Amino acid sequence: MKKKVNNNFTLVILLVAAMLLIPLIFGLALIDLDSDMDSLKNEISTTLEDGEVDDVEGYGVIAESVGYGFGAFASVIIFVIILMVGGYALLLFVIALIARLIFKAEGKRLTAYRILMGVEYVLQLGIVYLLVDSLCRR
Repeated sequence: MKKKVNNNFTLVILLVAAMLLIPLIFGLALIDLDSDMDSLKNEISTTLEDGEVDDVEGYGVIAESVGYGFGAFASVIIFVIILMVGGYALLLFVIALIARLIFKAEGKRLTAYRILMGVEYVLQLGIVYLLVDSLCRR
């Protein structure tokens, strides 16, 4: 029985590690987006500091400002995704860790382990549902 418990915990660790790739990749994209946003902000500032702005330059500044707004909105969405996926992975890990630590082959600890792992599997079912739903959309 203990071997199955260790296998369950190992599989949860693998799932959490795979889930943490998403915040890692999105974090790298967010860093790149922030550097691009800083260069766009500097470009807008230099255009406005040069003195009088012609009509064409003004329209360019407006277009760059709209792009900056979209970039800021995208960075907020990426940050929220990082927090949500990372938090979900942390929740899965903590529940599996608590279940592994309280496991005992008999008695009330076995019941508590089964309840916690049931919660764990329900939370994992949410990930499976999300993946199947995203793959089967037409």
